[in-house]
Amino acid sequence: MSAFFSQHKYDNSKKYAALGNATATALQMHVPHIHFIGDGETTEVAKQFLNQLMPNEIVLFPISNVSLQTVQKSLPKSAVINVEAYQTEENFTENIEADTYIFTSPSNVRGFLKHNTLSAAKKIIAIGLSTKKEVEACGIFNISVAYSYNELGLLDGI
Repeated sequence: MSAFFSQHKYDNSKKYAALGNATATALQMHVPHIHFIGDGETTEVAKQFLNQLMPNEIVLFPISNVSLQTVQKSLPKSAVINVEAYQTEENFTENIEADTYIFTSPSNVRGFLKHNTLSAAKKIIAIGLSTKKEVEACGIFNISVAYSYNELGLLDGI
């Protein structure tokens, strides 16, 4: 987010939105007002966000080079501008054993698995359905999915 706002200053004629509370907290460091804060699973948040858009509004998404663009896919193409604002590198280098693994994104899973293995005997929590699908692609299917990106959603997954 800082990378984006180092090049694009706050504009009070624009609306600002966040996918979840953690993003909203980070966004508050750059803008005085957030018009929409989503809560829940990404596809549900996308539906909530779509209901907030006015006809002919255009939405700019600062994204990573590996963004799945889940929210953008639910919006009319004419309403979306994607700006690649940062690069996600999958460079997890430690071999770590734990009883519970929490994965926050598909790239998080891929980076972790470069130097680690997952066992179906371990507790695995995925934040979001796309992360769950990435873990399932490794042949592991006993995955809890956090219903939300916030602390309560994560606790529910545990």
